[in-house]
Amino acid sequence: PASPSPASPASPASPASPAAAATPTLDVALEPVRLSLSLMNATLSYRLVLANRSDAPLSDVVIRADMIGAHASLSSAQQLSGPADGAPVAERLNRLEAGERRVIAGDFRLPRADIVPIRRGESALLVPLARFRVEASGMAPLLRTFLVGLPPPRANAGLLPIRLDLGPRVYSELAQRAFA
Repeated sequence: PASPSPASPASPASPASPAAAATPTLDVALEPVRLSLSLMNATLSYRLVLANRSDAPLSDVVIRADMIGAHASLSSAQQLSGPADGAPVAERLNRLEAGERRVIAGDFRLPRADIVPIRRGESALLVPLARFRVEASGMAPLLRTFLVGLPPPRANAGLLPIRLDLGPRVYSELAQRAFA
């Protein structure tokens, strides 16, 4: 039998091909700024950092976003899958140039009535999940979910949840952990 021929440089599997070079690479990072708890809402103010790491510009960029509280009544897949197609649009960008970095500020408002608290003893806890869906022409939707909490007391420890049972508060020192 004839031996298979090696892949040509124009093959889509080859990293040197134009199609592979044009595949958009977009980095998405969350910077939680402040979490406010009132009698009515939990409000997370954030900055979302988008960085186009590809050699091609992205056009018609749409960012959909929502925030939910993690809890056992939803599966991990439901919690981490990101917002649905019909989620609110947080931002629209006509174009994101190759190599460009853009910072978008926003707020999530989660009504207290929609929060299913996690109970630990007498404590009622909120574990916010900030979820983003980034769409652009020629790019598959990119889903990113970030767990937001209080910084851990020591390095390499997990984030601390937000206590709901302490009354209205403002937390300005927050941390996040991204889920792939």
